[in-house]
Amino acid sequence: MKSGLFAVAGIAAGACSVAALAQTSQVLRSTSIVSGMTRPCWVGGAPGDDTRLFVIEQRFGTTSPTTGQVRVINNLWTTPTLNTTPFLTVSALANSSEQGLLGMAFHPNYAANGAFWVYYTRNSDWAMVLARGQRATAATANPTLETVLVIPDVA
Repeated sequence: MKSGLFAVAGIAAGACSVAALAQTSQVLRSTSIVSGMTRPCWVGGAPGDDTRLFVIEQRFGTTSPTTGQVRVINNLWTTPTLNTTPFLTVSALANSSEQGLLGMAFHPNYAANGAFWVYYTRNSDWAMVLARGQRATAATANPTLETVLVIPDVA
């Protein structure tokens, strides 16, 4: 009987928490911090670096193959600026509505090892590619990517 009583008390406490949460309101606002990008589709930060954001520009141009870029926004907490030189440029991308350079992930120890991965759609066969990259400097990556995984387009 005691366990049933605790279960009812737990459900009641949970319902009160949800009700209290529903009564508080949060306001979310967006603010443009830089301009000059084409088709941005992803934004994120590297582990341990809270002063910069990496932004993926899905693709450029209207004919295949096309090119996508990873851009860097510096000085997030003072005067945000967009680097004029891309961090990474990926060529030979497919150029359809949901294709191109689509994602990026950083190694948890990126600050020490500079490793990251990008996800894109290849133009030659529309395969989805996961490739590993390496930071060259704080502002740029080595342009050579190592293909890790290829998922063929079967459509």
